[in-house]
Amino acid sequence: MNAMVAELIRVAGDRRVSYNSAVGHIATALSPLGAAAGITATLSACAFEFKRFNTQRAIASDIIRMRQETIVRTFEAERAKAAMVHFSLQNQSFAIQAMVQQSSDLSVSEEQRILAVQTISILTGQMLHYHITSGDQLIRLSDSLRLGDAEAAVAAWRAINS
Repeated sequence: MNAMVAELIRVAGDRRVSYNSAVGHIATALSPLGAAAGITATLSACAFEFKRFNTQRAIASDIIRMRQETIVRTFEAERAKAAMVHFSLQNQSFAIQAMVQQSSDLSVSEEQRILAVQTISILTGQMLHYHITSGDQLIRLSDSLRLGDAEAAVAAWRAINS
């Protein structure tokens, strides 16, 4: 099956169905079947699209699996680096302020605003605890970040893929 073949059946956002002109041409060629010609052409187009779904699903699954594996490895590598980096809580406060500004700045992309909000959540996770116990001493980045949800996602992914 050629992956470059255009969709034979198109479905609009409102679920309106339209057919590629090829379906009509096949129905015309099947005209000896009478009223069954259009039905047969449409059923054939549906059967083709079902095969395409299976191929698309497999490709999408492979892409998602590869992307997940790469992101898990990236997360684990950066988490290991975080155990070696130290910084002051005062600098963490400045970083949080910068993220607050980014999250509300409509001149930056939506992705950047979303990432700023996520970063605020991660940065503020253990800040109060370390401020109380460490004052303004240097602390390890890995100790100050709230990565619980991400850690759980990585653990679940590892369990499924081991």
